[in-house]
Amino acid sequence: MPFVAPYQNLKTQAYYVLAEKVRQGVATFDISDPKDQQLAIEEFMAHKQVDRYRETKAKLTKKDDIRAVLGRSPDRSDALSFRAVFEYVGGDFLIEWI
Repeated sequence: MPFVAPYQNLKTQAYYVLAEKVRQGVATFDISDPKDQQLAIEEFMAHKQVDRYRETKAKLTKKDDIRAVLGRSPDRSDALSFRAVFEYVGGDFLIEWI
């Protein structure tokens, strides 16, 4: 998938790519511990698009704001979103799901 959308940063791009892969049914998670599963769901649900209808770069809620909502750092959702591997190919940034 070529880099086409303007993202605020690499983390934002990883979250957007992950969300799209989940919507397409390409990415699923097998989290065996029910507590970890619930914590990951809470973290993903806490992330929101910022300035969604403005013509600006795609943004997510700031990590400090997520911490304030959850009372903890969103470590699980960060780790899962960074499974998107970025590769530089022929002048374009490509993202591959592995």
